Amino acid sequence: FRKQTGIPLWKKDYNLLESKIITPSKSRFLFVGMTSAPDFEGENKAVLYGVDAPTGETILETEFWEGEERKYRPRKIYHFGTYYIIDADTPDYRHITAINSETGLVRWDLELDESPFLRAKEVDIVWSDSLVIIPQEGELQAYNLYSGNMSWLYDYTDDIDDIEYLNQSGVGGGAISFLSDDGGFVVLNIKTQTKII
Repeated sequence: FRKQTGIPLWKKDYNLLESKIITPSKSRFLFVGMTSAPDFEGENKAVLYGVDAPTGETILETEFWEGEERKYRPRKIYHFGTYYIIDADTPDYRHITAINSETGLVRWDLELDESPFLRAKEVDIVWSDSLVIIPQEGELQAYNLYSGNMSWLYDYTDDIDDIEYLNQSGVGGGAISFLSDDGGFVVLNIKTQTKII
C-alpha cells in the first residue's frame, strides 16, 4: 500500500508456514519465513527474504537454518555494511547468522550461550568498523564481521552487574557506550577494551 493514499501497489503470496520478523532496510524490507518440509518429512527451513518495497520483487532469498520450526525464534535483523546479521533464539543456544546482502551467501554463523536475562532488555548487537559486538551476560564479545572469528572478549562484571540499554547510537569515535542496570553510564574504548568513563 502507498503510505500517503493507502492505494494498493502490489500483492504477492509466499508458501510459508509463518513469517517470523519484518525489518525495513532502505527501499526494501526483510523477513524470515519458515518453509515446511515436503510431506512433513524432514526438517523445516528458515529463509531470509529481501523484497523491493515499491515493486514487490523478491531480490534476495537465502536458506540459512534447518530444524524444527517451533524451535527457531528470530529476534532481530541488523544491516551492517554489506552484511545482514540475524539474531535468533533456540531452546539450547543463541544463534547468530551473517549473510552477504549482495550475494545472499551465508558467510558464518555462531552458536552462543543463552542470555535470558539480557534478552529481556533493550540491548542490541552493534557494529564498529569491521567488528560485530555481541552483548552476552557478563561480557561483550567482538567478532570480525567478514570471518566470524572472535577478536576480543571484555568481561564487565568487575565494573557493573549487567547492561540495561545498548544500541547503535552508542557507538562512535572508537568507543561504545551503554547504560548499566544500576543507572550508571559506561564508555569503553573499542580498540583497547578499557573504560573511559
